[in-house]
Amino acid sequence: MKTFFKILVLVLLVSFQSCSKGEIEEVNLVEEKKSIEASKAFAASNNQAEEGTLENKMQWGAYLVTRALFNKAAEDDFLNLLTSSYNNNNNNNTVRLDDLLNSSNGAFRNAFAEAFDYYTNVDACDTDGGKPRGAAVPDNEGNSRPGFQAQNNETTSRVGQSFPPPASDLYINQLINNYNFEIFLPNGYVELKELEELEDFYKIISTAVTNNLITNEAYSHSEYNCHIVYTNMTTQTQGNIVMMREY
Repeated sequence: MKTFFKILVLVLLVSFQSCSKGEIEEVNLVEEKKSIEASKAFAASNNQAEEGTLENKMQWGAYLVTRALFNKAAEDDFLNLLTSSYNNNNNNNTVRLDDLLNSSNGAFRNAFAEAFDYYTNVDACDTDGGKPRGAAVPDNEGNSRPGFQAQNNETTSRVGQSFPPPASDLYINQLINNYNFEIFLPNGYVELKELEELEDFYKIISTAVTNNLITNEAYSHSEYNCHIVYTNMTTQTQGNIVMMREY
């Protein structure tokens, strides 16, 4: 009888532990789900500028400039212009976007175009607030062949079929010709290779400035695509900060 009682107690203890473990795992799953939902809600409710507005264009400009800077040749191009006597602003924390995209080296423009192509064609970083609202697209894109104009048969027979320029070229040329944007580096700029001991996504932040105020929309970038997170930023934020603003 005592043996039976001991076995019964042992079975009850095992059952209790199994139930407790199951309850703990269930609680953990519930908490994990809540955390994921909270992160998505945060991303959905952050104060991202409305798509197509001037602030949104500036956010995308800063974002793509930052992505381009992870290309070493583009970063060298950027640094050369930033410290060059040809820099219109003659200081080491501001550079005109049109000067950068028109640089004779061309490395930065190429890297910027590659970043544009990537984030236009891939649904990257959409679910965690990892990029500005909407997409970086040329103004009045109209259709899937931006810049395309119909040709009559006579023109086609004389010069052959004309193909529209790449969307990245349209976008870059519009940034150069239609806007007065400049890159402002409030903390100056440190080459990314010198920040290798830091966590990747603390190396550089992109944001925009409107009406001389820092917006609360900012993105911490890592070297790898999609390791980009929405972040809060204040005037005390340290590190490389790439701000797009009008001059």
